[in-house]
Amino acid sequence: MSAYQAVDAALRAGKYGPAVPGLAAFVESAMAHHSEHAASWSNVLHGAGKPDVAGSPLSGHAQLMASIGAATSTDGIVAVLQDLETRAARTYIAAVGRLSGSSAIAVSAATIAPVEAMHAAALAYAFTGRSAVVGTLGTAGAVPVTALTV
Repeated sequence: MSAYQAVDAALRAGKYGPAVPGLAAFVESAMAHHSEHAASWSNVLHGAGKPDVAGSPLSGHAQLMASIGAATSTDGIVAVLQDLETRAARTYIAAVGRLSGSSAIAVSAATIAPVEAMHAAALAYAFTGRSAVVGTLGTAGAVPVTALTV
């Protein structure tokens, strides 16, 4: 979520050049989806007696934020966001494969993964004119479980 908040602030400040309304609308929608995903994930964890997710618990978060900070154009930030969404989709797909049966956490991961894949595909289509749905599927590039710091 903080990644999209940083992109939103940079868009508002004009960091990536002239305003691109479609990108601003995408960022707003993605932030809402990611907020819903975090709430869903936290509800499952809470129900299992585990602490809620707080902040950005992935070890690669600092690198992501550096990439966002380094982007200076619409094309640059779209590439960063597309990578983020592709990795998120693959991570949830990988999680489903490791989780047992129809547990609440497996169901949550299975419902979040396609939304992340759609984010990646929407970015690819809207800003590059290419469809990336097939390239988003799979687990290559998924964040390993060991990257979770929670």
